[in-house]
Amino acid sequence: MSNSTQRTSFGIIGMLAAFAVGCGPPRTVPVARTWVVARTPPAFDPHGPADPVRDVLMRLTGRGLVRLDSLGDWQLDAAESLVVSSDGLELRFHLRADLRFQDGSRCSSQTFARALEQGLSRTDHGTVRWALASLAGAARIRPGRPLPELGIRTPDDRTLILRLTTVDSLLPLRLAQPSIGTAWREDPTRPNWGIGLGDYAVRELEPTRWMLVRQSSESDPRSGLSHDGLRPVDTLRVRFLLGAGRVRAALRAGTADFVWPVPAELMQQPLPEGYRVERATTRPSRRLLLVARADVRPTWKLEARQALAHGFARSEALARLQSWGRAEATWLPDADVFDAPSYDRLAVQSWLNRGRFGRSLHAAMAFDADGPAALVAPALQQEWAQLGLDIELLPMRAATFERERLTGSRAALLLVEHQAPLASAAAELATYVTPATGGAIGTFRSGWRTHEFDRWLAPGAVQEAYEVQIAQDRLAEERVVAPIATLDWLWIERPDRDLRGLDPHFGPLGGTPRARAPKSSGLDAGSR
Repeated sequence: MSNSTQRTSFGIIGMLAAFAVGCGPPRTVPVARTWVVARTPPAFDPHGPADPVRDVLMRLTGRGLVRLDSLGDWQLDAAESLVVSSDGLELRFHLRADLRFQDGSRCSSQTFARALEQGLSRTDHGTVRWALASLAGAARIRPGRPLPELGIRTPDDRTLILRLTTVDSLLPLRLAQPSIGTAWREDPTRPNWGIGLGDYAVRELEPTRWMLVRQSSESDPRSGLSHDGLRPVDTLRVRFLLGAGRVRAALRAGTADFVWPVPAELMQQPLPEGYRVERATTRPSRRLLLVARADVRPTWKLEARQALAHGFARSEALARLQSWGRAEATWLPDADVFDAPSYDRLAVQSWLNRGRFGRSLHAAMAFDADGPAALVAPALQQEWAQLGLDIELLPMRAATFERERLTGSRAALLLVEHQAPLASAAAELATYVTPATGGAIGTFRSGWRTHEFDRWLAPGAVQEAYEVQIAQDRLAEERVVAPIATLDWLWIERPDRDLRGLDPHFGPLGGTPRARAPKSSGLDAGSR
């Protein structure tokens, strides 16, 4: 073949190849977004207490047997089937075939069994023990001692069997919590986060910068566009910035696509151009609570708790919260309107006299230094000071505040953002009552130990409306926990690069993060 003939043949082949590329489907341009977290990076604690940022990262990078959807119902996740015995006392999970961690290693039913056992062994909090209370052998667990024989069986690598002592229809919902039914592999070379089964893998893990990369293939049905034209984010860059000043600098520079949680002080000034504030209601309800611990001086006395409850006006606290919170007349689900204590100088002095405190008392109050509680705490301190109630403020962050909430005793008062694990009166009350043995259920310890609700806090129990009202009335009498405001999810985003994954339970990124994809003509750099 002559040189001219070769040149002609190659030219025809080139034109045909270009034509084929041009007629093919347009290439999808990867979507990358930057999420700014106004907190320190969460510690990798797969069985730890609920934490909004940690829970979202665990849902993105891990998978459990089942998963909560945005409607609050459970869906199969790592398990491909769940069979319940005719008597309701056995749950048989069958795992998906070829279930592998992000490093390629196989995940078996034994991995999930170990995860459940490790959660039941926790001594700092008893959330997993509460969630699995219907499991055979769970009632014999004693903190700090080896686990008794439990109703957990793994007859083969893909089957996990849970034997129960009582029918518990809500068990799958409790297993769907990120810190309860999720399997992980620990990486000794990267102790800050584990290796999971989720759609996103952690590719970079620096002290203040993480990068999550989506693992699912384009054949995955979840890879398509949603009804509003959004598609899953391929790369999620996470920046941890402490303080309103640093977050505001990132907004001014345009390097942030999404900010959540939002530092409290940031909302006191207008946002830079190009950003907007969004909010959404939570389910279960998320509240700002004042906790007066019943096992720490001086609030171990009812008289001290009553004096503090009557020593501030909730209207002033709500005014400080501004867009963060709102008043809500109800408290426990299915109960009547909650009659909050009113500001009353005479009542304060009367309760101080009953408790033999004289004309004043001293206590310390711990709170999250970066959240909405930081706006309310100084206002409460000022009002209490006018009545002789000397309250020392203890702003804390991350792990320090978590330890104080659960096992510490430095602060008699806690100002906490609280959300029950399930949207029910029983789940709400379970987090307020400290168990007789073991750690607190949920994210804080109230120190209030009582057996009067044992019967209807038991697995499978059904509560009548009048019983819920009795429980709310008892909470009002004891003043161990008092709701100040109902909180919405609140975040900052860029309208032109919105990032959505809203889940009423887990927050604005609790679902699969989706964003508007960059437009592509089908002839991008890779197809020219």
